[in-house]
Amino acid sequence: MKKFAMVFMLSIVLALCGCGNTPSIDVVQEGPYGEIKISLPEGWSYETYAADNDSEYATYGIHFYPENATDGYVDISYTDAFGVCGTGLVVQVTTLAGNSAEIGTYGNNDYWSYISFRGEYKGLVATTNDVMDWWDGYDEQVLDILDTLSFSPNVDEAAR
Repeated sequence: MKKFAMVFMLSIVLALCGCGNTPSIDVVQEGPYGEIKISLPEGWSYETYAADNDSEYATYGIHFYPENATDGYVDISYTDAFGVCGTGLVVQVTTLAGNSAEIGTYGNNDYWSYISFRGEYKGLVATTNDVMDWWDGYDEQVLDILDTLSFSPNVDEAAR
């Protein structure tokens, strides 16, 4: 009985201090319109990219993908200009990271093509790029990662 009580108390202490939670890393990319941040769980890789000053569009963000993926990634970025073709597009409205978002899927794809955020996160867009080989089994994790998204607009650009 004493052993059980000791193990039980140790379990409670570990749970309260956060031990047992999946470790994650915060990934941040700053740009001309603000800071994009996501939390990636263990087993995911990423690359960040800054805005290209030579481009007419200020696009910057983060590519993320499972560590074992040989191709493809999900991109979360800020972009000045985002548009889609409506042919074959199915749109679903949802809430992600506390903001309204539009999920667009083309044709009979098993994966969505884009998520365009609204409200305070307007200008943020997630896109899938060559994810066919690894999407099954990771689709829910991708949405969980995007649900950790935060965007801190630059004060100068907040009135845009």
